[in-house]
Amino acid sequence: MSVTCANCGEADLPVRRYHVYLTTDEVVEVDLCEGCRHKFVTATWVEAVV
Repeated sequence: MSVTCANCGEADLPVRRYHVYLTTDEVVEVDLCEGCRHKFVTATWVEAVV
């Protein structure tokens, strides 16, 4: 079973599950490829991605 990136929909890249801590004090758990993880890390509305 392949996992798809929740942001870009890519299924051919390695994907990992991350906890994304938002500036609104919410935490979401999403599957992201490395490129999208970097986009989330640098987004102004994100506090942390772990």
